[in-house]
Amino acid sequence: MFQILPPRVAEQCVTDLVKKSFPFPPSALIFRESCQMKDRNPASPKEAAQTVALQALAWIAASDALFPVFLAATGANLAELRHRAGDPQFLAAVLDFLLQEDAWVLDFCGQNGLPPANLLTARAALPGGDLPHWT
Repeated sequence: MFQILPPRVAEQCVTDLVKKSFPFPPSALIFRESCQMKDRNPASPKEAAQTVALQALAWIAASDALFPVFLAATGANLAELRHRAGDPQFLAAVLDFLLQEDAWVLDFCGQNGLPPANLLTARAALPGGDLPHWT
């Protein structure tokens, strides 16, 4: 069984984990710049994609409605979430979850200043993103 934290507490847990796991700031700007400036890349596409996925995880954790759905869909509990937040395969699953619903994509991208297409680019840079999508 898992315990559901209040959204702000969950968001703070994920934010703290991001700060410990990655030496660069979790910013959509890093990903946006890495996509737009091919010759002057401040982060590798994989690092930028991980940053976007971590932002998505924090955004999901902050949602009263979406966080329990995410936990149920992934089967993860909070301890596992903290442990796997740095795992590129788990981060790919975070983006896969978010990409299921256009409204979620638009809300997340709108709040983080990202064009929605960048979410697909981020997903493609993570494990399994190069596989054919048959739907």
